[in-house]
Amino acid sequence: GRIPHTGWTGNMGENDLRQIQDAISATKTAYLRNVPVHELSDGQLQKVMIARALAQNGEIILLDEPTAHLDLVNRHEIMFLLRQVARTSKKAILVVTHDLEIALESADKFLLMPCGQPIFSGIPEDLVIQGKVDSLLPTEALYFHKITGKIKAIKPPQQIKTSGSEELIPWVVAALEKLDISFPPQTVQLQVAADPFCIVANIYGVEHTFKSIEDLVGQLKEEVEKQKGTPES
Repeated sequence: GRIPHTGWTGNMGENDLRQIQDAISATKTAYLRNVPVHELSDGQLQKVMIARALAQNGEIILLDEPTAHLDLVNRHEIMFLLRQVARTSKKAILVVTHDLEIALESADKFLLMPCGQPIFSGIPEDLVIQGKVDSLLPTEALYFHKITGKIKAIKPPQQIKTSGSEELIPWVVAALEKLDISFPPQTVQLQVAADPFCIVANIYGVEHTFKSIEDLVGQLKEEVEKQKGTPES
């Protein structure tokens, strides 16, 4: 990565070695120092390539899918590392990515490039509020959920009343949204407690207590099957 700075001799001085060491430390790749490139995994190679880009110490860094092939932890580490480098080193870092979730968390500015439409630019939060992020989802089957910051499938809303822990209810609701079943209004009420975790559910007038969301989902599926077998009055 220091080739642009070493001249025609290719010799590296103390500053070059320091820049290399800083890049290795920043990307936590010291354990790969003596590993041949052809023995690196895809994820390891990606981090080494980023270290090489950082070692060049350019004012502008262009990265194409820098988190590709990386696991969940490394994807977040790399993006927040790039954010830190941009802030502390006063560098402009342009990242091309399809990872909307991490980009929302780490980017200072978005350039959205929806197919066949003009480019939208602005800070991520403005583009979310303005509905511009939805332009990335041309299909009518998907939408961007402004509260959770996630892409979801469009389904009829679940007629389930919930109360209790504001921190845990979204996870219960997320599991229920995956179900291809629905309930008439006022037939299912859930009380979610945090410590210890439990769900007290009133389902068609019968109270149940569950220690996991999986058990709740199983019971709801059983209730739907029961209702299907109940003859109409």
